[in-house]
Amino acid sequence: MKCTLISCPAEAAIRVLEVRNKRAAGQEEFLCEEHANARWLAHCADDWAVTGSKYDIAGIAAFDLELITAHEKKRVYTALLREIGGKRLVSLPIGYLEACTLYYAVLDSPYSHLLVHTIMLKVVQSFGGNLASVMVHDVDLEWHFKATLVFLKTLDVSEFQIRPSDGLILANLADTPFLIKESVIAKIKQNPEKTKGTRIIV
Repeated sequence: MKCTLISCPAEAAIRVLEVRNKRAAGQEEFLCEEHANARWLAHCADDWAVTGSKYDIAGIAAFDLELITAHEKKRVYTALLREIGGKRLVSLPIGYLEACTLYYAVLDSPYSHLLVHTIMLKVVQSFGGNLASVMVHDVDLEWHFKATLVFLKTLDVSEFQIRPSDGLILANLADTPFLIKESVIAKIKQNPEKTKGTRIIV
């Protein structure tokens, strides 16, 4: 398949889907590496402000999904997150299955209700609970990021460990904040060689 940009003769290598307010903004594009990299750099250079619920709690930043990219040949899948009320971005590597699920989570797809993550939320809601937030709160000794789901049921609070990529999917489906502790952001910035592709872009 050729790059979908007009008059580009190169072969498409990377799928790119732009996201706004937790929903796909337009159609997915199939771009050559040159145009996909240009699109990525344009998003990184852009300083538009995300509209959303800013989390005004010291030591915590809220982020929203902006871009999903999938390099099929290299099998590299990435979610680009933009800080709500700020200028920072997080480049978060995700797995193939998580990229596919996230793709359907942001589309108005007839299959969205069949996602395991959607069914999980419905089960919780059927018992009177709601997903309040997802927070990336720590990094272990092997540089795996730790995230927590926070569920509310009236006055009861329940927390469950989850992978950040799965937490991002749930946050998008439930329209709830995806949070990262400032202490985790600091560790990423201080140790870029250890984070397995996760980066902070200012």
